[in-house]
Amino acid sequence: MKKERLVAFFDTIIAIVMTVLVLELPKIHGTTLSAIWENRVHYFAYITTFTLFAVFWDTHHTIFDKVEKVTIKIVRIQIFLLFLNTLFPYITSWVSENPHSYMVECVYIFFLLGANIVYSWLCDELMKADSKNIKLKNTITNLRRHKITTILLSSSLIIGLFNPMFMLIIGFISLSMWYIPMPKIRKNK
Repeated sequence: MKKERLVAFFDTIIAIVMTVLVLELPKIHGTTLSAIWENRVHYFAYITTFTLFAVFWDTHHTIFDKVEKVTIKIVRIQIFLLFLNTLFPYITSWVSENPHSYMVECVYIFFLLGANIVYSWLCDELMKADSKNIKLKNTITNLRRHKITTILLSSSLIIGLFNPMFMLIIGFISLSMWYIPMPKIRKNK
């Protein structure tokens, strides 16, 4: 399979999932700011998950700009990652309806961790498939944020024992740090 087809498939699924995500937001009942404020947890869960997809999309394109070889194993890992991503609208809705449930927040964090781990696995397989591609290797090596994200998300499982909402906040922080510019990666283009 050509990388362009895989990237196009990824883009299509991500666009659909992001659309479903916004459709899951509850309707505002009223015309006041307090009516909007009533749905604040739903909006925060939406923004956190939207940030996840924006990060996935941006990072995916940053990496796949340098990919020259795609194997069937890479395609399968990519499809598994997309499968996990398609469940996020459902899980986000569940979290926003139960923001003080430790178990529900744990499921959300486990999905964030799972997506992060599968994405790291995808990066490893991309480097194995094209081990002589220096630009790809440099780009992936510079993405150490996966490790920081994993540490933050894992620590949120403990912090969430005190207040489950902290898990969603830490999830948002761990995803937001991906928006810090990556000058080394951009230079490799």
